[in-house]
Amino acid sequence: MAEPTFSITYDMTIRQALYDFYLMKKNQLLNPELIASLDDQPVKAHIQELIQQLSRTM
Repeated sequence: MAEPTFSITYDMTIRQALYDFYLMKKNQLLNPELIASLDDQPVKAHIQELIQQLSRTM
């Protein structure tokens, strides 16, 4: 996902790819009743931190 050619090929940002991956796993692993009550803001904040770390290392 951090590979630039992947982002260009599929026209998506790293943030979007990570969040889509999170949503996919959330829907695969959790009970639908639990999914409705989850707050995704902490995950979005964590994704932002990961992106900042990636940008420092690139």
